Amino acid sequence: SFYEMVYVRSGIQSLPASSAQLRSLSMRGSHTHFDEIETAFRKDDCSFEVLRATYSERTGERWEDTDFVSFGLAKSDGFLTNAGVLLADQPVLRQNRVFCTRWNGLDKAKADGEVLDDHEYSGCLVRLLREAMDFVGRHNRVAWAKTDDDRIETPSYVMRAVEEAIVNALIHRQYEIGGAEVTAFVYDDRLEITSPGSKVDGALPEDADLGAVESIRRNPVIADLFQRMRFMERKGSGLKLIRERTALAPNYEERFIPQFIDNGRFFKVVLWNMNRDSAPDTPQ
Repeated sequence: SFYEMVYVRSGIQSLPASSAQLRSLSMRGSHTHFDEIETAFRKDDCSFEVLRATYSERTGERWEDTDFVSFGLAKSDGFLTNAGVLLADQPVLRQNRVFCTRWNGLDKAKADGEVLDDHEYSGCLVRLLREAMDFVGRHNRVAWAKTDDDRIETPSYVMRAVEEAIVNALIHRQYEIGGAEVTAFVYDDRLEITSPGSKVDGALPEDADLGAVESIRRNPVIADLFQRMRFMERKGSGLKLIRERTALAPNYEERFIPQFIDNGRFFKVVLWNMNRDSAPDTPQ
């Protein structure tokens, strides 16, 4: 059949397209994005208290009922788009989830890989962002370094870089993929934030110039709203920002440069624990 002959690029390879990739290709061909598609869920059957409160807090403006349609969360007939469903308080879709785990050790597959802290969060994407940030914050050990006349904080992870990585994971994830979630895994030596789906226009090469990487949005409705709430910047690459913010830490060294791994199915951001003495190994 036709679908058996569809291949997608993954790094230097061409691999058969999965069903989720086929749906994504079909939407791209029709210039449609997942978050713009109308659903069978009515706006009046869901609540949006987290979104309303966060929008007011972050923008200083009140969320009006007309904003649902003007921002693309609902159609004029009262039915929600996928963006609206993902921003509702209720976890209507299984994709409205983030898994966060603190592993004891360097690898969850090894004998010392027992779970020290484990949470599954669901509901509004804004809530998922905040819960994931709080989880990482609880495991972000902050040490102190003395100077001649003061002392400075030396964090394991720069939280602004963490926020950008989680925002990118939620906004750019391929929501058509079922049975996979955004994850934030904290190990002894690193934090890994993983999102289902490759980069929108093909897997990111290992030696990519991040300053030249174009920011193409897989879910423009969600991305626009997160920008309005100032969770992300309009200009430049979020990947470049992650590296720049991390490099500003007083305890940063070149060996702690954040890594980006794109295997064609998942996109992973690796932030190294800058309070760990041993040199980091490259995760696979």
